[in-house]
Amino acid sequence: MNRTVRSPHHRHPGAPAVPTPRPLIVAVTVAFALGGLWGCAPSVDPLPRESNLEPASEPLSALFPDSVPTLPPPYAGLTLGMSREAAVAKVPALATEEALHTTDHPLVSFNVRFDRRRSQLTEAWLALPKLEAETVLSRAWGSPLKATDAQQRPMRIWLNPKAGLRAVLKDGFGDSLSLAFTRCLPAALLVGASGQPAPVNEPRVTHTRFGFESVPALGDEGLLGAALPAVRQAFGNALSVDPQRTEDAPPTARIWLPPIEFDDADHTRVSLAFDDEERVRRVSFALVYGHSPGAREELLSLLEARFGPAVSGERYGRSVLGFVAAPSIEVRDNHGARAWEVRIEAPPTPDEPRKPR
Repeated sequence: MNRTVRSPHHRHPGAPAVPTPRPLIVAVTVAFALGGLWGCAPSVDPLPRESNLEPASEPLSALFPDSVPTLPPPYAGLTLGMSREAAVAKVPALATEEALHTTDHPLVSFNVRFDRRRSQLTEAWLALPKLEAETVLSRAWGSPLKATDAQQRPMRIWLNPKAGLRAVLKDGFGDSLSLAFTRCLPAALLVGASGQPAPVNEPRVTHTRFGFESVPALGDEGLLGAALPAVRQAFGNALSVDPQRTEDAPPTARIWLPPIEFDDADHTRVSLAFDDEERVRRVSFALVYGHSPGAREELLSLLEARFGPAVSGERYGRSVLGFVAAPSIEVRDNHGARAWEVRIEAPPTPDEPRKPR
C-alpha cells in the first residue's frame, strides 16, 4: 500500500459554519475503488499544501485509463449503493473522516459520500489540480456535455450509459476542481427513446410506456394499472411506500431513480398513487432541464421520439402537451422548476371526467 498523507479535516463548502455532527464525507487511500447508485457532484475545499508532499510518481492521466468514465483505480473493490457498514468492512480507511491523498498523486484528494437517510455509498469525488484536470479528462473521455447546476455554475459532464455512471467536473476552491462520480440514468434511457424526433406525418408509435417502466415484472402495460406487489418486485429497494394517513386510505409510494444528466439533484423521484385495489392509477415525475443550454428542447425531442409528435392543449387553465399515440401521458412545462412535469394517468371515461390536480 502506498504511503498516505493525512490532511486536516475540512468542511464541505455546502456545510454550515456552526459546529455540527461530523459529516459523512470521508476520504480513501490508493488501495480502494468503487462502483454505483445515485447522487450528484459537490464542490470541494482547497487542497492543503504541506511542505513534505513529494512530486507525483504517476501522471494524472493514470487515474483515468478508460475511454469512458469509470471509477479510478484507487476506488477498485467498492460499489456505489453498498451500505456504509459493508464499505467500511472492505476498506477500514472509510471509517475516518479526513481527506487523504497518496504518494502517487499527492495533489489529488480522494473522498466519498454516504447518503444519511439510506446509509449507502452514493458518491466518489476527487479534488484535482485545476490547470490540467479538464484537459486530461477530455483526452481520456472526449468532449464533455456542458451544463449548469442549480446555482448556475458551469458543469462538465461525461456519461457512461452502459455502466449508469456520470462524471461531473465543477469548480472547487482555490486551485482545485471537483470531479464527482455518481450514478446516472440518461434521459434517453429513462424515456426509452433513440433521441431522434418521430416524423410529423407518422404519429403512430409502438410504445406507450417509458423506458424505466420496461421491467418484466410490470408486463407490457408498464406502471399504470400495476399491482403493488408487482411494483415492489420490479423496483425492490428503490421503492418506498408512504405511511397511510388512515387505515382505509389507498397507498402512495415513490420510486427513487438516479438523476438524468441535466439534473444536479441526487435522484429522479417518481411518485405513485394507487386506487382502492392497490393498483397504480397515476404516475408523476419531473424531467429537469435546469439552466443547461438546449436541454429543454432535447428532452422534448426525446419524448416525441418515443411517443410521436406532441399536441398542444389546455387542461384546467394550464397549457399542456399530449401525445395522440399515448393518451395516458401528459406533459407540462414548469418554468419555475425548469423541468418538464410528466403525468401518466388513464384517460377519463365520458361519464367520469378527470379530477383537477
